[in-house]
Amino acid sequence: MKNFNEKILESKKIDIPDRIDTLIKIFGECKYKFPFESIIVLYNLKGLFDDTFQVDFHLFNHFTMIKLFDESLEIITELENDEDRFFYFIRKYPIDERFVDKGINDIKKILKNGVVDREYLSRTYYELALKSLKLVDENISDRLFNNAIKFAKGNVMVKMILSRVNFLLKDNRREEGINLLSDSINSYPQEEVLQLMYKLATIYENSEPLKSIQLYENILKMDHDFLDVSERINKLTNNKNEYKIKNIDIFENFGNDDDNIHFI
Repeated sequence: MKNFNEKILESKKIDIPDRIDTLIKIFGECKYKFPFESIIVLYNLKGLFDDTFQVDFHLFNHFTMIKLFDESLEIITELENDEDRFFYFIRKYPIDERFVDKGINDIKKILKNGVVDREYLSRTYYELALKSLKLVDENISDRLFNNAIKFAKGNVMVKMILSRVNFLLKDNRREEGINLLSDSINSYPQEEVLQLMYKLATIYENSEPLKSIQLYENILKMDHDFLDVSERINKLTNNKNEYKIKNIDIFENFGNDDDNIHFI
């Protein structure tokens, strides 16, 4: 959606209630046509109303559209206390034919039984997290990223973690980046953590070189020829050997740019 980010950022500068009117207008342009953008608008609207029922309902519908059923289930628990309004909106916005003439408990069962593969969930959470950066509340974006990583695996998971860490570092959230790397290193198989250990070691080089050396040495125990680890150890231990980067071409720019990962 053209100029969407600019519209949302501009709306944040407007006083209420004009901000509400502006966001509702943007929502009218994207609802049920651009689900990711719609979700971002709805999260921005959510904090502006005492009664958030309509906002929550549209969030429920849009998460259902993109098959993030766990999100739909979480939201429907906020809606079930007002079944009359819920079914009024279901009839007005019939997002899923399976919900027709079904009670809320039946709808919950349908959502719980909705099977979506992990790759799709990871990709969709990641796209939504990227789109929401700086546009929605930080905690929401963080949660979306965490879910993306939770459903990812293998090299895709590693790329996501590195991309996320780089964003946190650029956003002056160094400790969060370190914690994400540390938790991931302790949670995943050895073959998936070498690049994460390497990233963490590079972060520590200037501030805590001993930690950096220890990490590099652990990497060498697992792969004695991993990237430029030996050269980095030499430099940190005051050896004057010149850097000789080995095998770096396959990792060129790996994880160094938040925009490296794109899903269609």
